[in-house]
Amino acid sequence: EVLEAALRFDIDCINDISGLSNAGLARVTQDSGLPAILMATGTRPGDATSFKETLRALRRTLDRAEQYGIDQIILDPGVGKWSEERTAEADWELCARFKELSIFERPLLAAISRKSFLTTVSDVPPEQRLSMSLAVGISLIESGASLIRTHDVRETRECIQTMKTIEKYRL
Repeated sequence: EVLEAALRFDIDCINDISGLSNAGLARVTQDSGLPAILMATGTRPGDATSFKETLRALRRTLDRAEQYGIDQIILDPGVGKWSEERTAEADWELCARFKELSIFERPLLAAISRKSFLTTVSDVPPEQRLSMSLAVGISLIESGASLIRTHDVRETRECIQTMKTIEKYRL
């Protein structure tokens, strides 16, 4: 119902944390014809608690997308504390191995802004995690992320523009 209501507005894409595991949501996404950001989900959001499980969940998500004929897909590996079983170590491993997600040949979303796993570096509240979010975000762009979800748009944009400027001058 919420997605159907949102579609009455001029939206550019659908963000589905269920990875199309909800049949009703999958049908509405299919009918919309819009690109979809699909999170790695086996049967419920956040159920992938290791890199290996994330790979399996992304494969299942892509299989569901194929079943519904949805081909404009951005993959979200699902970094974050989605369940009690999820550990900060699992999120760090996912970030460290992010480049391996290129096997799916789809654009990848890095949604790491202010996430709790960053507190293993510095135990600060969410609003003080900008520098850590930027550092991880740049690393993930270098590892193949196509999009960054952020709370700090100006700072993230400036950081990415600075990175791109440096790249222009590399031999």
